[in-house]
Amino acid sequence: MKIKQLYPAVFGLLLAFNTVFGQEQVANNVVYAEGFGNGGIVSLNYESMIRINPVFDLSLRFGMSAIPRMKNVDFEYYGFGFPMEFNQIFAFKDGSVSNWEIGEGLFWFFNKKKDEDILRSIGAFTLRTGYRYQKLEGGFFFKASAMIFLYVYDSRITNSGADAQVLYPWGGIGVGYSF
Repeated sequence: MKIKQLYPAVFGLLLAFNTVFGQEQVANNVVYAEGFGNGGIVSLNYESMIRINPVFDLSLRFGMSAIPRMKNVDFEYYGFGFPMEFNQIFAFKDGSVSNWEIGEGLFWFFNKKKDEDILRSIGAFTLRTGYRYQKLEGGFFFKASAMIFLYVYDSRITNSGADAQVLYPWGGIGVGYSF
């Protein structure tokens, strides 16, 4: 086989690699910590995004949260939880780092009351709207949100007719890294 016969194959491969790797790289993954938010007090989260078009993304978020038992703090419950969320992200314009986020989620929290051995659980739907700062190519990530918790299950509430508030306004701030 002559070297001249390899030129078209090598040229074709280079053109294919240039086409694939020459496209704009978009950061589709985010790892962040969120204070308050739909993880309760503090949560660590992973979010994966799908770009629908230059100004609209969808994302799926999973996390772990905790309310630790703290000495010298009179807080009745401590435990761990699992926030999950589906988000719609709207860029203000193509290539903008500023985005509007709307999210729907589910939060399941397992806790114990101080000085008791009974494990309790709480399930809630969450609704979120807020600002999201995220560069297309990745890097620093920030979001601030207003939220509502709609409690759908609480093992602390019995069928004895106890009146309990089931709708809570809330908010959160998240900081992390997108890649």
